[in-house]
Amino acid sequence: MLGLSTDAVGPPGPSHITPGSTGAADDLSHLPDHVVLDMLVGAQQRWLRCCRAAVLAGGTTARELLAPRRETEVLARASLARWKGLDEDELLAEEAESLGDHGRRDTAELSAARALGALARALAGVSDTGSAVECLLTHAERANLCSTPSSTTADVPIGAGQNELASVLGHLTEHRDHPAHGFATLAALELAGRRPVTLHTSAIRVLFVDAYGQGHVAVLELAQVDGGPSGLHPDPARMSFLQADAEFHDALVDAWQVSRIAGTEASVLWSLTLEGGAPVNDISGASSGAAFAVALDYLMSRGRVVRRRIDPSCAITAGLAGDQLTEVGGYRGKLLAAQRRSLRVIVAADGFDEALEVAPLGFTGRLTAAHTIDDAIRNSRTHLGYLLWTAVAAFLIACLFV
Repeated sequence: MLGLSTDAVGPPGPSHITPGSTGAADDLSHLPDHVVLDMLVGAQQRWLRCCRAAVLAGGTTARELLAPRRETEVLARASLARWKGLDEDELLAEEAESLGDHGRRDTAELSAARALGALARALAGVSDTGSAVECLLTHAERANLCSTPSSTTADVPIGAGQNELASVLGHLTEHRDHPAHGFATLAALELAGRRPVTLHTSAIRVLFVDAYGQGHVAVLELAQVDGGPSGLHPDPARMSFLQADAEFHDALVDAWQVSRIAGTEASVLWSLTLEGGAPVNDISGASSGAAFAVALDYLMSRGRVVRRRIDPSCAITAGLAGDQLTEVGGYRGKLLAAQRRSLRVIVAADGFDEALEVAPLGFTGRLTAAHTIDDAIRNSRTHLGYLLWTAVAAFLIACLFV
């Protein structure tokens, strides 16, 4: 699968499978490997749903979750999601034939599936909890499924009748300082059917290019939830198969630290998805940093007398250095993708001239330069005039019925 770079980085392609049942009873034997793999790690997130079903069913279903079958064999045989930074010896390693071949090739997707499966088995009470937690944390750290620094380490509330979940979360408390602690906690809640309730959301479009320079438009969505660990975390419902580089993670940390939400105990989940709902499972680079900062600001703007929403026709591609936007790469492919979707684009002021030079014909008028994150926030919102006229019109209509 291609890797996407926010600067100059691969998501899987958009899923072409119509969402439907993903239960174990579905017959996958007639489908080619690449289609089944897309069902497992793409828009349908079939493997995650298999894990949730195993937790609910328990017993034999949970014990056999990682046994050889169509799903596990495809993950072991068909996944091409190589780890970032592999050396030559690892690249030449023999391919695995089943999910249990620990001594052979272990792609990023296979590693993620094994970690989720181990967690599901522990939550079902059929395997060792400590080993499952260790497996999940080890994978998550290597894949950079890490959270921003949390403002609190308060325990996540657990309802009655959740003994296995309590055991998993108890083991996780022993790893409070682990960079993937927040993600692992949320993954356990997700598989146990105890996902925290969403309070507020925000969304903005971001631009990527793949290894061939082809541009892509993705949607960054943030969800502030009630009762989750504080900080900014990958959403396990969409991003469990992600692998990201350190530069991307550092950009998220920068965005969190410049936002007003960083001083609170808020728990925020993030996801990046392509058209059709396929998650961006491979990300490198820092050029989504400004978009994260803008989306975080919107979560904190609730309660204002006039609250301008994020313009759905706006995309941002810029890094962050403090509150300053920084130049990124890949403008040609990104702007072509934006033109195809009729978007306007905010770029860092120090990269504006370069963006102008490579912009598609007739697109330069849809480019906006921003020096600071405040500039980007202001330019990414809908026009105040539109909101005022809408409010006035609504007031006048209401008066007619008084």
